[in-house]
Amino acid sequence: MDGLLKEIRSKDQAAASVLEQADLRSDSDLQSLTLQDLGLLFPGVKNVKLRRDIFDIIHKQKPIGELIENSKHFIPHDSLRAALTENGVLVDYLKMLKEMKTQMNKDFLDPHINLLEDFRKSQPSQDQDKGEIMDILLKEIRRKDEVAANKLEEEGLRADSDLQLLTLQDLGLLFPGVENVKRIREIFDIINKQKPIGVLIEKFKDFIPHESFRAALTENGVLVDYLKMLKEMKIQMNKVQDFLDAHINLLEDLRKSQPLQNQDKGYLSSGPVKRHNSQTSDPPQMQQATLKYKMVISGKTFNAHQQILEKVKALSEEPDLNLIEQEDSNQDCQAIIVFCPIVSRMGTDIDAAMTQVKGSQPVILVLMHHAHEPKHVTLMKTWDGVSNVVLLVHVFYHETVHGLLQCQQNNSAISEIRKALLQHADIQTIKDTSGKTHVAAKSSNSGGALMRIQSLFGFS
Repeated sequence: MDGLLKEIRSKDQAAASVLEQADLRSDSDLQSLTLQDLGLLFPGVKNVKLRRDIFDIIHKQKPIGELIENSKHFIPHDSLRAALTENGVLVDYLKMLKEMKTQMNKDFLDPHINLLEDFRKSQPSQDQDKGEIMDILLKEIRRKDEVAANKLEEEGLRADSDLQLLTLQDLGLLFPGVENVKRIREIFDIINKQKPIGVLIEKFKDFIPHESFRAALTENGVLVDYLKMLKEMKIQMNKVQDFLDAHINLLEDLRKSQPLQNQDKGYLSSGPVKRHNSQTSDPPQMQQATLKYKMVISGKTFNAHQQILEKVKALSEEPDLNLIEQEDSNQDCQAIIVFCPIVSRMGTDIDAAMTQVKGSQPVILVLMHHAHEPKHVTLMKTWDGVSNVVLLVHVFYHETVHGLLQCQQNNSAISEIRKALLQHADIQTIKDTSGKTHVAAKSSNSGGALMRIQSLFGFS
């Protein structure tokens, strides 16, 4: 039993037993669970806080100090000391880290956060009920649906932190019946959406008179230095982004270059596992995967969809993947890839895109977020609207970079798309010079945490 299950058991013995029954014992399996997965395992509104506690346990991050301490033992100290001499390779790296510390110190952000927090705390609450301040989401739901807001209050679901944990299944229990399907979708969209920064800035502009802004930005105005500081922060944050991307890509490349230690378990490898007889000296066989696919594009992508497909094919992992697009609607295919730019509400845009899908083939749904840089979004991993969606991923793109952004989120999404395509591709083995062949079969899904949950609870 791994560390996470022990930690969950110390908090809730019954919850740990449920996870064990679902064959979810290892840290790697537990960390793959989404809130919707936990909703299947622990259904009902009464378990909202339990699901949040478990989710926090399995997704909490180790303190950076602990990670650094572990890395110290990974690299020989003599090597590090030599690299930090006058001409060592890490001298400039140490200098950069010190500059990063200066750039990322809290002198800029903390005063802004504290200022707004102090203002909020100094205001008398207009919406206190039983000592608890009603948060923003419930207000927004009440503006749209008074009855729904009252029902949520009756269940003790007032705070944003509680509402954001509600799954579609929870809302289905709160508002049963076919007549509430639209209501459930609207509430789910409200509690999972994040306002774009542009919207917040526009509201901020309307909050302060424009004359005051203009006066503050004159030569001697109080915001002149502030504007200068913001521009410098932008430059610094771009450097930070480049710094993080370089480190992430380095570690990802190192990880991909290592042979998998647990291929036989199935959940670490998406492609077919090749087993070689240890008693023979036959060299590894090369494999070729071929997949016929159809493509649905529901909006403007600035060619990002083609870039995704090219990157999927270009990944230097075995087997090689040959993608054949079937443009004729009458032609059969093995998978459908849906590229769905998000231009309004996520749920609305997905529904519109999925109406263009014809057939029952497996669907890979790519949600495309139009942004200058990666940002936090509600990273849904499943879509309940259509049963044949086998993968849902999020990517970021923008016309200023002529399509796909260079970021870790996009890299991870491309890797997931490739794995999903391989699960439905035809795998063939290329003969070696001796004419021998290696047995290969059509790749199939080896199963994951969600499939085991569905099996346990009788979902097909």
